[in-house]
Amino acid sequence: MFLKINSVDLFMEYLVKLFFLATLVFVCSNCNNTPNTTLGKDVAYFDLDTFFHQEINRLRQLQVKVSKTVKIGDHQESRIQDTTLNLEQEFKLFTIHNINKPSLIGRYKVDTMQTDDSTLDTLRYLAMDKKLLTRMLMILFDNTKQVKQIEIESASGSLLINTESRAFYSPTIGYEVKSNQHLLLLGRQVFEMKASFLN
Repeated sequence: MFLKINSVDLFMEYLVKLFFLATLVFVCSNCNNTPNTTLGKDVAYFDLDTFFHQEINRLRQLQVKVSKTVKIGDHQESRIQDTTLNLEQEFKLFTIHNINKPSLIGRYKVDTMQTDDSTLDTLRYLAMDKKLLTRMLMILFDNTKQVKQIEIESASGSLLINTESRAFYSPTIGYEVKSNQHLLLLGRQVFEMKASFLN
């Protein structure tokens, strides 16, 4: 039975759902019994769950609108979304890379860079095991010690899917995800999503 898609909008919706499904398959196949959230717990590494929880509250208070573009292969769709945008769902693309979990402590090399006045400028975590989903997590800080940008690199492989992804987040600009996936039976898929904060 073949899937009939009658418009670019439906095609984009189908491919976006396919991307999230493929990502979910990998994450579930590589997860353990460690809870995904560390809110309210001790912090050993930078905690993405806590950070994005705070960002969701901040963006909702500001009633920020988002200009969002999704591109899969040669197909592209853009739209402006109001404050009803589901930020929890949007930021799952980042929080699945939270490495502040007991099972991951000691499995990342930690590098720091400081400015001339010894203010923390960059915090970078590099995976010491290629089996880990999150290969690199880097946080850049401004001169007031606030997060300026987050960058994530990930790679994964299974019988169904091989994926390499990069994700960027800026509290003042927006967020971006670029992913190259090779899915069994479907071949290579290139997924790009860019969201800009408008106010």
